[in-house]
Amino acid sequence: MRFSRLVWVITAGLIGLVVASGAAREDPTAGMSPERLARVGAKAQEFIDANRLAGAVTVVYRRGTVVDVQAIGWQDKKRRIPMKRDMIFRLASMTKPITAVAALMLVEDGKIALQEPVDKWLPELANRRVLMDPNGPLDETIPSPRPITLRDLLMYRMGLGIPSFEVTIEPSAPIVKAFAAFSQGGRQSSPDEWITRLGQLPLVSAPGELFMYNLPSDVLGVLVARVSGMPFDVFLSERIFKPLGMKDTGFWVPAEKRSRLGKAYRMDRTSGLQAMDSRFASGLTADGPPMFPSGAAGLVSTADDYLTFARMLLHKGKVDGVRLLSPRTVDSMTTNYMTDEDREQSGFGGGGYWRTQGFGYGVAVITDPTALAPSVGSYHWDGAAGVAWRADPQEEMITIVLTQLNYASASPMIRDIRTMMYAAIVD
Repeated sequence: MRFSRLVWVITAGLIGLVVASGAAREDPTAGMSPERLARVGAKAQEFIDANRLAGAVTVVYRRGTVVDVQAIGWQDKKRRIPMKRDMIFRLASMTKPITAVAALMLVEDGKIALQEPVDKWLPELANRRVLMDPNGPLDETIPSPRPITLRDLLMYRMGLGIPSFEVTIEPSAPIVKAFAAFSQGGRQSSPDEWITRLGQLPLVSAPGELFMYNLPSDVLGVLVARVSGMPFDVFLSERIFKPLGMKDTGFWVPAEKRSRLGKAYRMDRTSGLQAMDSRFASGLTADGPPMFPSGAAGLVSTADDYLTFARMLLHKGKVDGVRLLSPRTVDSMTTNYMTDEDREQSGFGGGGYWRTQGFGYGVAVITDPTALAPSVGSYHWDGAAGVAWRADPQEEMITIVLTQLNYASASPMIRDIRTMMYAAIVD
């Protein structure tokens, strides 16, 4: 058997995970067909054989049981290192739900309220000015009608996101150029320096008006640090990762774990799958934590670690005897707040991206599923590093598909693999 076809399938009877109440499930299949689950790995292998993916780790969890785990293909294709279940993946935007949970934990701690202005902790963002015309000069502004609140950040309504993503903003607009200049240094500065530079930009819209993607999650990371009184990465480690046993999740990869960090790939239209040698792919092998731990896209993790986080949300804030959030808070996080106007105006992801889903606090919420898609009320947020997860309360199910293929090239393949997962439901 070739290494590229090695598959590890681990059934629930070997895992022994428990439901939120602590009672282990006796049904090893959890209403799913083992024969049909084999199609999950077969579908991933099709993409690997076609040189469209290097490898993947897939997980299906249902009714309190890990039903299926498969590691397929290559961690490093050129060096012929086979994929393993404990490979460390770049989470990219799968970081965002974790950041949202951190902020909501501070709400439950009584340290900040959802509707409270963030000016007290982020004075750099106080007294905002709003562009009179999103495409107009940066000095033609009016005072913001109100401050930015925590809820604005959680809902991506602070008034600024990535301007080039917005359909109403022209590529040549001054705010696009100013934001590009702000972003040129990436996150190669301290959180204090970063938020100071951000505070020099005007808002595109008044707080609370429009959904604008990405930037608010980085602001949330700075806010969590200041409200909690500890660095953002330390807060996540002490309050989320350690209590949940997420031992391989963090903002950098220590030397002793670096052999498990997978190679990153991109898709070239002419030559196919290509290994990446870029800052995005290599920056995680630094000798220490980053200067700016990004709440939008900075974390790395494994399939098992992220499954624990997802189980915590699916089981209403508690997993394996550890409670991070109350059920009411999880319900508020996973409720859709996106309006029809938001769907029409948001340019993120292309015209049809929001047709079947809305947005809560740090997660998208399925509102109108297609055939074999997750049920209404399912929630998720994918990452541009080729990673995706779904929690489906109606089916008591979590699906995880982790690949190494950057940007949107992985999305159709992840969709097809997930279809195989849902097609395996027989009860």
